[in-house]
Amino acid sequence: MKLSVLSIMTALGVMICLAPCAFSDTLTFTFSEYASGVGFGNVTNVLSLQAKGSETGSVIAPSTPTGDAANTSKTWTAAELTALGFTADNLGVVFNINEPGSSDKVNLESFSLDFYGSNGVSLGRAPLTGTLPVNNLAGIGGRGTGTSGWLVTYNNTGLLTSFFSNSTNVLGGTGSVTGSFSGPENFYLVRIDVPTPGPVAPEPSTSVLCGIGIVGLIGYGWKHRKSQ
Repeated sequence: MKLSVLSIMTALGVMICLAPCAFSDTLTFTFSEYASGVGFGNVTNVLSLQAKGSETGSVIAPSTPTGDAANTSKTWTAAELTALGFTADNLGVVFNINEPGSSDKVNLESFSLDFYGSNGVSLGRAPLTGTLPVNNLAGIGGRGTGTSGWLVTYNNTGLLTSFFSNSTNVLGGTGSVTGSFSGPENFYLVRIDVPTPGPVAPEPSTSVLCGIGIVGLIGYGWKHRKSQ
C-alpha cells in the first residue's frame, strides 16, 4: 500500500516538473489616446484587418495572414524587436481605426498577441481582458492607417520575457472587430518608454534670428516715419 502511494506521488511529481510553465500574460485596453501620428510606413505593424461589417483574422508565423487579415500584417522575431529597442518592460500595442467619417465607430471584440517558436509551434498567447467588447470607438486624430490610436498595455510579463529570451521566437496577433464599414483597422507595437512625437519646435538659433529680424523691421519703420 505504502509503495503504491509513493509511486503515485512520484508520478505526480514528475508530471508537475515536466509540465510546461503556465503564464498569465494579459492585455488591457486603457481608453487612452496614443497620438503617434507617424504613418503606416513607420510603425511596427502586427495585424491589419479589413472587411465590411466584421473583421476577424490572424497573422501567424511566418507572416501568414488568415481570415480578414490583410497582407500588410506581419510577424516579428524576438531578434527583430530587440533591434528596434523593444523589451518585456516597454512593449505596448496601439489599436488604430481607419473608417470613413460617415461610419467612424467600431467595436473591438477581441485581440491577442500570439507567441510561436521558430518551428511555428504555439508557445502561448496574451489576450485582451476586461469588459468586452469595447464599443463605439472612433478614430483618433483623423483617418489614416498607422497613425494615432488607442493604447493597449501589457500585463504580467512572464510569457513575454520568455519570448525575448530566444531570438528566433516569433510574435503574431489575432483580432476581431465589428461595425466596420471599409477599414482597414490595424494593431501595431509601440515602445511605451519613448515619448510620443509632438510638434517640432524651431531651433533656438532660428527663433533668435526671427526675433532680430522683427525688431529690425520695427526699428526701420519707426526711423522712416520719423524722417518724414
